[in-house]
Amino acid sequence: MRIALTYNEKRSTSEAEAEFDSPETIHAIARMLASLGHVVTPVEVGKPVEALVAQLRRLKPELVFNMAEGHAGTFREAFYPALFEHLGLPHTGSPASVLALCLDKAMAKKMVAAARVHTPRAQLVRRLDELRPVAWKVIVKPNFEGSSKGITQASVVEDPAQLAD
Repeated sequence: MRIALTYNEKRSTSEAEAEFDSPETIHAIARMLASLGHVVTPVEVGKPVEALVAQLRRLKPELVFNMAEGHAGTFREAFYPALFEHLGLPHTGSPASVLALCLDKAMAKKMVAAARVHTPRAQLVRRLDELRPVAWKVIVKPNFEGSSKGITQASVVEDPAQLAD
């Protein structure tokens, strides 16, 4: 089977690249897939979309083994699966709709709660005047992020005076 292995390569230790993969990880997965008899072509997705589409059309993969996380925005994890779906390319992982939902913590929490699954108390706050009374100590984290990106010890807030910081 012809497999395109899509990924974002980790080139730095910056938080922006926290979910990207090291060259060692990428090569190990490519070797593992090739050892199963597949023809594997690694495809770094950090290029203009037009170039990525052209490359995928040339490769004509029968499967996209997707490890790409995307670079920016609230739809970043869903972008490449949406592109693969648009191009009619079967791919590993969740559909774009699931990834878009799951990157939005507040919306995902509502969906899970609708299924009567208990989750920790939370509230989405865009401005400090929206904050409803809470029991302090809280963890403040970005709504549109995963893998604890954007969360540090400073995210643990023990009183309202610390919240603005």
